Amino acid sequence: MPGELLFQVVRYEPKTFRQRRPNGKGGWHWSMKGVRRVPYRLPELMEAVTLKQTIFIAEGEKAVDTLANLGVPATCSPGGAEKWLNEYSEHLAGADVVILPDNDEPGDALACSGEGRQYDDREIFLITRDDLLLRYTMDSFAIEMHRCPQD
Repeated sequence: MPGELLFQVVRYEPKTFRQRRPNGKGGWHWSMKGVRRVPYRLPELMEAVTLKQTIFIAEGEKAVDTLANLGVPATCSPGGAEKWLNEYSEHLAGADVVILPDNDEPGDALACSGEGRQYDDREIFLITRDDLLLRYTMDSFAIEMHRCPQD
């Protein structure tokens, strides 16, 4: 069913994550056994693909939410940058894709997840740390952009 909650990624401090799924009785199972994995913000992702918008793959839900708040269609892999599954790419068929890895080893893994892949003969753009004069995570980049003088 469209819009059905399949699972959640819960963030704790210090920075750790756990995944859970609804138990059908208003509570949670803290197990992902048997749960279909999908990219984060799948309904919005599907709409953006239908509208032929460029999709941004960021590293983590926080970065994706930052992009979404700026009106940019974005997604990520639940479970971290190193957990991109091939079936997630199927949801991107027909869209140009921009991969935005963080400036760290998991970011390198995310960057490599797009190498050599074709998303329905569309283009994949990879913005790596070597491409950037200034290096930011997506959240710190958005903060810096808000500090820039407006014309």
